[in-house]
Amino acid sequence: PEHTAFRSLCSNPNLIIKPADTGGAVLVWRADLYRAEARRQLSDTSSLDDDPTAEHQTLIGHTISDFITFGSLPSEASNLIIQQPRTARFYLLPKIYKPDCPGRHIVSDCSCPTELISTYPNSIL
Repeated sequence: PEHTAFRSLCSNPNLIIKPADTGGAVLVWRADLYRAEARRQLSDTSSLDDDPTAEHQTLIGHTISDFITFGSLPSEASNLIIQQPRTARFYLLPKIYKPDCPGRHIVSDCSCPTELISTYPNSIL
């Protein structure tokens, strides 16, 4: 019964199910309220330009190649270049301990041009 209810909630396009940002709780948000909170947080477009993914990919690729050529990085460092990069993803986790449950914004960089190079320093330390 619980599993069926959970599947029903997950398949409802009018609901967004997210973990809370602390405490391990799960929150069911009405989709219209989730989108309104995202719009509120993204309404200041002064720092938003066009998608920089392609430009970043080119810059990172050239920089890593140059470092390999000049001996600053080993040839294996070419593996730090993401082959099929994607744009970062924005989503919200609800702050259930605050009035009106505002969202804490998260930007996921999985498969973004900087994902692998940002982990590289830890791998050599």
